[in-house]
Amino acid sequence: MLGFVVLLGLSGCTIGMPRSEYEKVVSERDDLQSQIELLEAGWGTGFSEDYGDREDVDGASSILSNHQWDYEVVEPAGDYLFVKVVNDTGVTCGEIKATAVFYDGADMLSTDYNYYLAVPDGRTIFFPIWKPYDSDNYELIPYDRVEVTVTAQPDDGYVTDCSEQLETTHNPGTDSIMIKCQNNGDEAVDTVRYQVVFYNNKGEVITVEETYNGDPIPAGSSQVMSAYTPYDWNLGSLPYDHYEVYLVESYR
Repeated sequence: MLGFVVLLGLSGCTIGMPRSEYEKVVSERDDLQSQIELLEAGWGTGFSEDYGDREDVDGASSILSNHQWDYEVVEPAGDYLFVKVVNDTGVTCGEIKATAVFYDGADMLSTDYNYYLAVPDGRTIFFPIWKPYDSDNYELIPYDRVEVTVTAQPDDGYVTDCSEQLETTHNPGTDSIMIKCQNNGDEAVDTVRYQVVFYNNKGEVITVEETYNGDPIPAGSSQVMSAYTPYDWNLGSLPYDHYEVYLVESYR
């Protein structure tokens, strides 16, 4: 008995999911898809106890399909813009994805997307989106507008959010924000990802940096991560007024 399979794509953003992690998820997804095809051919019916209950998944699907997403497009200097999304659906999403299309007048210039898994209700995420870029001349391409679409998939139990068992502390280091993640739960956490949002004294976003764990965090253990403070290759370190740390992914 099996739940729905989360269909994943690899983001064009360098900040997104590491390729090794992506390939592992895709391999497991393909194995599950093969099993589902066997079930549909008559080899069995129903859902596994290890995955989401079908009624719960169907109910969440209905909520998400009718949900009107609010988002904010944040456009600091640099290679990325960020789509700020708060999960206000009332349910945990198995995946939330933000897609952007950039235009110059009526002409489409480029498109990019990013996504995050196991997103509980109330979580805030800044989705990094690569701006139009001329790889021949190594420069950004001007655009006059961007269209954003936010979509979500229901939580089918394929991965489990672990945020309630984590304790986060942080402080400024020498050239980065140091983040300590303590696993207070009874099971290891495979993936933990934080975003650090830096602001100027006007409350405007300077940039968003991302960091994630290098290895699973065993029960009762902790791991230290760091996110670089704002930096420009031409100007060097950029001043900032304050920062905020967001836990954006934590699952097993």
